[in-house]
Amino acid sequence: MPGSKTNSRSASRTSLEDLSPKAADVTARLTDPKGYTGTHKQRFDEEGNGRGLVGRHDIVTFDGSTSSLHRDHTVKSDTDLRGRVEGEKPIVHQKSKQDDIGYTAKKIKLYEYAEKHEEGEDLVLNKTFPTMDTLRAHAAQLLPAGKPKVILDQSLHEVQSLDQISDGGKYLAITPYDRANIEDGRIPLRFRE
Repeated sequence: MPGSKTNSRSASRTSLEDLSPKAADVTARLTDPKGYTGTHKQRFDEEGNGRGLVGRHDIVTFDGSTSSLHRDHTVKSDTDLRGRVEGEKPIVHQKSKQDDIGYTAKKIKLYEYAEKHEEGEDLVLNKTFPTMDTLRAHAAQLLPAGKPKVILDQSLHEVQSLDQISDGGKYLAITPYDRANIEDGRIPLRFRE
């Protein structure tokens, strides 16, 4: 009966005779224990049948993981993966990125004079403002535009250099004329806080 022959084939293991010549050749080559070395010899018998867990009891565990140094399984390795190979150049690591950092940029708030309810402009004094002149040139764009500005700290003293500026400070951009005739009512409220 054809049905019983098919059932017997599926119930038993496929033999080399049932395979095409090309597949039989590949299967024979892959299951030949002579072609395997090391632990592979322990995994197959002389006929090429797999032995299951025999010879692999230290490698495979029943938790679904292979052995690792980070787990409490045994690890058998005869090679040091980080060992130096003769003739290879050593790996040179970059110097710390903290050495490349010059300094932390200062963040300030710059207010316009005569704008009572102004919120202020946040500025970061980095490479964009390397000198006091570039900061003054930026302040000259504030109202009234185009006129040179003097930059004052909260105690209304003129700031002469970037070293006098403190991180998180509030500063007022004002024209020299307004500096001579300063009125408390025209100073932004947030600048005084």
